[in-house]
Order: sequence, then structure tokens, then C-alpha cells
Amino acid sequence: MVLFFSRRQLPSTYLVAACLFLLLSLLFSLVACQAPVNTTEGGTESGTSAPETAPHTTLTVPETTSAPKPIPEDPAAFDGVLIHSVYGTGKNGKDAVISCGFIQLYNESDRDISLHRASLYYKTDNGAGFTEFALPEDAVIPSQGYYLLRSNPASGFSEENAILAIGNADATFPILIDHKEITLILAPSYREFDPTLPYDAFEDINSIFAASDTPTDFHYAVHDLSRNKIAVRTAPTAYSGFHTVNLTKRATAELTALTPKTASGAVNRVVASRLDEVFFSAPAGFYPQTLLLSLSCKDGYTVYYTLDGSDP
Repeated sequence: MVLFFSRRQLPSTYLVAACLFLLLSLLFSLVACQAPVNTTEGGTESGTSAPETAPHTTLTVPETTSAPKPIPEDPAAFDGVLIHSVYGTGKNGKDAVISCGFIQLYNESDRDISLHRASLYYKTDNGAGFTEFALPEDAVIPSQGYYLLRSNPASGFSEENAILAIGNADATFPILIDHKEITLILAPSYREFDPTLPYDAFEDINSIFAASDTPTDFHYAVHDLSRNKIAVRTAPTAYSGFHTVNLTKRATAELTALTPKTASGAVNRVVASRLDEVFFSAPAGFYPQTLLLSLSCKDGYTVYYTLDGSDP
């Protein structure tokens, strides 16, 4: 901007105003020379370069993976441990002769064996697969001894039908054991078994028991298990099969021998035999000294005996 003045003397007031006007004009020109900056999202006005952006960084998040499945123990760690006897009440224990089912293991070896990382695998005919029950970490079965698992009591059981009472056990088996169509396997923990396989197709196991209404040639199966019967290994060896024993047809002495025992040797109780039997005040055996022996029976019966071995 250019200002023209005449030769004529201007008043001082006009001169001051003109100077202020000139200064403001110069200041406006300086501001106008600055390049305008667009601060809105999307960049700058044309004629200006866009600011450099920071390089893009991709963070790689590691995938979460589940813990590796434990490796099963070698079955040799439990060599000598067998399924010895089995009793099942079924879901309705109305006619059962024991209030709860049980599984008794036996150790035929000459050493005590820890059952940690050993499991029992149980299956019925309901179409489902095997249910695994891991034996307790502190479970030990003594040499030539037993380990007893007791299932939960069945509903509908009547004490009037009781023949045996399982008051002592080493552990609780949290499954109601059926009295027919069952498969029971003793093997290392963390195994998976195909429920559709035949009995003799299971590998790397320590012991197996099966019960079915259908007769089978499988060595370790029975076909007539019921609420009155227990399945017992015929001999305490790995190669022996099983047979059933009808508890309603056994005398007290026989029932005592069949009563399952615990690892500590605790013996369970015979409630009552169903037989009308003679009771002796001392067990059978040889006595070097004179013995006072009494014989008794139920009311309404008479005991006849001889001393020479002949029939009374």
C-alpha cells in the first residue's frame, strides 16, 4: 500500500492515524504470507506437503494352546493288580442284598504297589462311552492284599434284605454299579477306550471284567450277574476267569470268606445268612485242648448230632 501526501502541512492528528494504519497493513501482509494449515482429519490444504506418518507396526499375539495331555503310565507299573470281585445294585436297589456296590482289587505280586496314575474305566449298555475314575494319589495296595472301592448306596434298598454290610472301604467309587451289561477296565490313567470294541480288543490294560445277559466265550466275563450274586475271580491270578456266587444260598462261614476286605485288612460284616443253618460257637479246626462247643439254630428247629462221624 502506498500513501500520498500533499505538500500542504497535515495536522498532527492525521499524521498519527496514518502511521497506525500503515503499521496494521504491514502486520496483515505478514500473516497472509503464512501458508494456511488444515487441521481437520484428512490432510492439509493443496500446496502443502502431508506430514510423514509413523511406520505401521503389526503386533503378533501368540495363540493360546491347551496344556498337553499327560502321558499315560506304562501298564507294567501296575503289573499284578487285578479286579478280584464285583457287586452291583443297579439304580433301584429294592432287591439288593448289599446296600451298595463294590469293586475289590487284589495284588498278586510280591511288592506293595502305588495306584497313583491308575484308573478304573466303567461302561454300561446305555450307549455312552467309558467313565474314568482316577484312583487316589495316596492309594497303595499291599502285596497279597486288597484295595476296596465302595459305590454310593442305591435307592430303594431295604435293610431286611441285607446279607452283607460294607462298612469299611478304602475309597468311594462315585458311580452306581449296575448288575448287568457292564464293562470294567483297570489301566493307567488318561487312556481313551473305544466303547464299540469287543472285550478282547482292549490293549495295554491291567485287568478287565465284563457282565452281560448274553452268554459269551470271553474268559473274563459272566452272563448271570444279579442283585443276589457277586462276581468273584476263581483264583487270585491274572489268568483266572470269574464265576458268580449266589449270596442267598451261602452259609455264614462261606459268606465270611466272600466278604470284601480293605488294604489295611479290615473285614466287613455278615448280617445274616438266608439259610436255616446250625451255628457253632467256635470255628472249624484242630484244638489240642478240650473245647466246650455249643450248637444252636433258629427257633422252631432241633439240632441232631453224632460224635463218631456217622449221619445223625
